[in-house]
Amino acid sequence: MTERSVRLGIVSFLKAVGIRVIALLVGGAVAFGMAEGAFRLFRPQRTGPLRTIYDPRLGSIPVPNLRGRVAVPGVHTYSFSHDSMGMRMTGFTDRKNAAKRILLLGDSFAYGVGVDDNQTFAYLIERNLSQGGFPVAVINAGHPGKGTAYALRLFELKGHDLKPNVTVLCFFSNDFWDNSVSNLYRVSDDGTLSVALRSATPRSRTRRLVRSAATWVFAWSHAANASRSYVARRIYRFPVYDDGFVSDANRRLTETYLRYLLEKVRGSGGSLVAFYIPAGIEVGHRRETGQVSKDEAAFAELLVRLGMPPFSLTPALANARLSLEALYFDEERRGVPNGHLTPAGNIIAADYMTGVVRAQLESVRR
Repeated sequence: MTERSVRLGIVSFLKAVGIRVIALLVGGAVAFGMAEGAFRLFRPQRTGPLRTIYDPRLGSIPVPNLRGRVAVPGVHTYSFSHDSMGMRMTGFTDRKNAAKRILLLGDSFAYGVGVDDNQTFAYLIERNLSQGGFPVAVINAGHPGKGTAYALRLFELKGHDLKPNVTVLCFFSNDFWDNSVSNLYRVSDDGTLSVALRSATPRSRTRRLVRSAATWVFAWSHAANASRSYVARRIYRFPVYDDGFVSDANRRLTETYLRYLLEKVRGSGGSLVAFYIPAGIEVGHRRETGQVSKDEAAFAELLVRLGMPPFSLTPALANARLSLEALYFDEERRGVPNGHLTPAGNIIAADYMTGVVRAQLESVRR
């Protein structure tokens, strides 16, 4: 075989491979386009930029200095903005010039999923207090999907710099479960906590480019978000509310995190107040029976054991002259209003919480 025939054979092979690769790419693009069209027409998905990033000391955190818009077709569309620390903006009062500071800890309810920055109960509490004679800044450190372990670790790392006069913990029922799967701490048999060491992984230029591309895709693609939701459900197997989330094991673990958080807050010279945030199904149960859920009763019992008053939003929401549909979003689109608080729900929450927090501020001031 001559050298020329060898070269021609290689060129022919490369052309054949190239044609197949192009065919695969074109076929994949066509298939993705068809899937995108089908989801947009028959099953629209949540769209929005990737809002979390990895931190070696906290794990997942909201992306600092990020602004964007999230849309859940047929449910809600909202805009959000994060500050330089990855905390959701309030902005009614200038934090640097505020006479007092409130640190708000919690999950997606504290963060304010579903509503704009100026509709979260964090913003509304800040507005209510500032207009009522307290130039107070509320620092919204809520993070979707995180429990009391994350709240404790964040206070350990940021509390000294933020110097809150009052720290507000917002507790949702599935925080019991979130605490059981958190890997931020190691817990010994006697209830002693130690930080679970994490190794920082430098973000290479390639990883940054991949993340930027993924953020762009997820911001608009319904098919990509459907795939992400499917993979997340398969990997994490999120629990479904049935008869509550509390168990003997996660109750003990939650009490440990609460005790440490209380010690840290008081050790910094501030005060801690905790609110139970009910799900729509719990508010409905309260309206029908006059009773609180098993999860709420368990959380209240933990607080009393630690010498803290158990505050809850359940009575305020249950007594509101509004339907559950007016208070909670139907985010699963199943005709059941059991998602996050609507703007009206946030107003009711903020009005109740403002009174409690004002009393805490007055006690600190005295």
